[in-house]
Amino acid sequence: MDEHMVNESIATQEVGLHELGTVELVIWFVLYALIAFLSITGNALVIYVFFASTRLQTVTNLLIVNLAVADLMTGMLAIPFKFQAALLQRWFLPAVMCSVVPFIETVSLSVSVFTLILSSVDRFRAVVTASRSNMRKRTVRLWVLLIWTVSIACSVPYGVDHMVYEFNDPTTNSTVPMCLPKHSEETWWKAYNVYLTIIQYFVPLVIIDFIYCIIAYNVWLTPPIRSQYDRKFERSKRTVSSSTSIVGYFPIRTQCYR
Repeated sequence: MDEHMVNESIATQEVGLHELGTVELVIWFVLYALIAFLSITGNALVIYVFFASTRLQTVTNLLIVNLAVADLMTGMLAIPFKFQAALLQRWFLPAVMCSVVPFIETVSLSVSVFTLILSSVDRFRAVVTASRSNMRKRTVRLWVLLIWTVSIACSVPYGVDHMVYEFNDPTTNSTVPMCLPKHSEETWWKAYNVYLTIIQYFVPLVIIDFIYCIIAYNVWLTPPIRSQYDRKFERSKRTVSSSTSIVGYFPIRTQCYR
C-alpha cells in the first residue's frame, strides 16, 4: 500500500479520548514537574562538582558524569515536552519536536545502558583482576565517544519515523493532533523495536548482572590472602555495596521508557 494512502487512513481514524479532571491534571502536572526539576538540578549538580574539582576527575567519576549528562538531557529535552502529550493526549508542540523527543529519549537510554556496562567492566578490572591501573582517562573518553556515536546511530530511525497526525474526536467533533510512528504496523518497525529492547535491556542486564556476581563472589566468598581487615579487601567490599545500587538502577532506568 502506498505510504501516502496509509498516512491518510491513519489521519482519518476516529479516536475517543479519556479527559482527565482538573484535580488529576494538577496532580500529574506537579509529579511531572517535580521529576523534571529533580532530574535537572541533581544531574547538573553532579556535572558541576565533577568539573569544579580536579581531584574528583577520576575514571569512575567520568562514567558517572556521562550518566548524569544522559539523564540531564532527558530532564531538559524530553520530560517537559512529553508530559503535555501524556496528560492532555494531544500534541500541541511544533511538529519537529515530535521527532526530537523520542530521539532524545532513545539516545539517553542507550547512553545510560552502555555506560553502565563500561562501568561494570571498570569495576571488574579493579576488583577481580586486581589491576593496579584502571582504564586511562584517554581510553575512557574514546569509549564514551563511541557510546554516544552508537547510541545516536541506533536512535535515528526512532526519531525520524515519528510525525504528527490529525485524528477525529467524535466527542468534540474536532481534530486532535497526536505524535505517532509512521510505520508502526510494518514488520521492519516491529523488528527494530525488538532490536532496541534486546540491546537496551536484555543483553546489558545479563552482562551487568554476570559481572557483578563475579565481583561479589570474589569479594565475599573467596577468602582474602591476608587479613579480612586488609585495606584493599575493605575497599572491595565497599565497591560491591555501591555496585548493588547500580544493578538496581539499571532495570528502573530502562523500565521508565517501556
